[in-house]
Amino acid sequence: MVNPPIYHPRSISDISTSIVSLDPEINPQTYDHIRSMCATVSHTRNHSINLRNKISRNFGIGLKTAERTLQATTQLALRQAIHPLHRRFRTEVAQLRYPRLGGPHGKFHTDTFFANFPSLSRCTLGQLYTNDVHFTKFYPMHQKSEVADTLAQLMQDVGIPSDLHSDDAKELTQGKMGDMLKKFWIKPSQSEPYSPWQVRAEICIREIKKAVRLSLDRTQAPRRLWDYCTRYHSEIRNLTAHPIFRLEGRTPYEIVCGRTPDISEYLDYAWYETVWYYDQEANFPEPRRKLAKWLGVAHRVGQALCYYVLPSTGRPIV
Repeated sequence: MVNPPIYHPRSISDISTSIVSLDPEINPQTYDHIRSMCATVSHTRNHSINLRNKISRNFGIGLKTAERTLQATTQLALRQAIHPLHRRFRTEVAQLRYPRLGGPHGKFHTDTFFANFPSLSRCTLGQLYTNDVHFTKFYPMHQKSEVADTLAQLMQDVGIPSDLHSDDAKELTQGKMGDMLKKFWIKPSQSEPYSPWQVRAEICIREIKKAVRLSLDRTQAPRRLWDYCTRYHSEIRNLTAHPIFRLEGRTPYEIVCGRTPDISEYLDYAWYETVWYYDQEANFPEPRRKLAKWLGVAHRVGQALCYYVLPSTGRPIV
């Protein structure tokens, strides 16, 4: 769709005829007025009027209110064209697909999380994202080339970060990852070589590893469950009201997402706690109530209160 009344001169007679066919009571003497109104061709892509005045007219608000509206909103998906149109607009507007994380909490730091042996899902590394209020997301990976997929999951789960700070690893700055940073208008920045203290994610990884080691030792869980344990601790980290001044007594989840979190899914069980589950496919006469270990919340399965559990088969199920 484009803004009328800008038309190609060759279509003026067709437009006049169409108007008369819609309303026969139109006075034919108005044809000249219609012709003069339609015989216009644009040569620039931008709006010829002030954007503040356009918002004031379209929204029916005053100029001061329109100015405040401009300051409090973004306009990342404006599209203009030179008339006459010869092709369709592309329907994909990446900037409007997911919420955009602005302000100081919209700048995220990321780094790669390594493990010495594969997990049950054969992952040997993962990507961790965090920001200034310790909001943390962790995504297991099989290889470094999957880092762009973890950024896509972050945007789907939370939103589009305004900035992304990392080290100078090629997989974090070039290739598919670099294309995604440009496509979604994410401002990239890198730390100096051999300066890990300049990436906030390094500190977060250190704290997460401490918590994972403690949980694995306390529960005597198999070390191959490190990815489930890491994901669990990153999630409860977001739901904890840490004694951090910037949080002002709230949780990182609320500061970043703008809504109060519900922790019902995390209250019934602790990580790797023994639980009963109902096996719908149990063969007769075996009992359908069986024991398993609780591995965390399955956010992308079911509606709510769905969990990953480890049965006696050694294969996690939901």
